[in-house]
Amino acid sequence: AIQHTANAFFRDYGTYDRKIMFVISDGQPAGSNYGGSRARKHMRKVADACRSKLGVEVYGIGIDSAYENATGNEMYGQGNFVVLQDVTSSLPIMARFVRQVAMSMKK
Repeated sequence: AIQHTANAFFRDYGTYDRKIMFVISDGQPAGSNYGGSRARKHMRKVADACRSKLGVEVYGIGIDSAYENATGNEMYGQGNFVVLQDVTSSLPIMARFVRQVAMSMKK
């Protein structure tokens, strides 16, 4: 899904200076024969490829304590994710994270 969306961003908005994708999740990747460390490493590989090859910045947002910080680092890279403890009380954290990404656009 991340790769598909990044390809669409590149196709539809390729001339834009920045393309930003927020991946909102309630947990780690899981599917039939897909999960654990292998799936997390695959996510990181896809996120890194989207960044380097397509110019799409990928940021993770974990909802309701979706994963530990070490897992977020493994999937998205340090500084590329935020984990919210619960939706309501985490709104200021979410706003701060989005602002941080937006402020980096001015550089």
